[in-house]
Amino acid sequence: MVKQIAQEEGLAVFDIYPASLAERTKAPEMLHYRRYPLAKIPPAYQEFVKPFVFGEDVIVMDNELDATLGHLPGWYSDYHPNFAGYQIIGKETAKYLIPLLRDKLPN
Repeated sequence: MVKQIAQEEGLAVFDIYPASLAERTKAPEMLHYRRYPLAKIPPAYQEFVKPFVFGEDVIVMDNELDATLGHLPGWYSDYHPNFAGYQIIGKETAKYLIPLLRDKLPN
């Protein structure tokens, strides 16, 4: 729908979804970080997660704890980009903007 409206209005579309999807087919959860309520972490893992506690949440910027905690319901539910996700966003932004900026340079 966004592409249709953009075409009707003569607007460009900056779409990072294809690149993100291509990366997520390799590992579905790799582009977002883990944010999980500390209160939901089982007692047996409370000491283990201490280095990852920020406020009331366990926050992990990669898959470091997936092998241990990935079985918890909702462990993968936060879709905020992690460092790998920001790499995709940055790369796609540069690919989109560089030609536009080059066209604006004086000859």
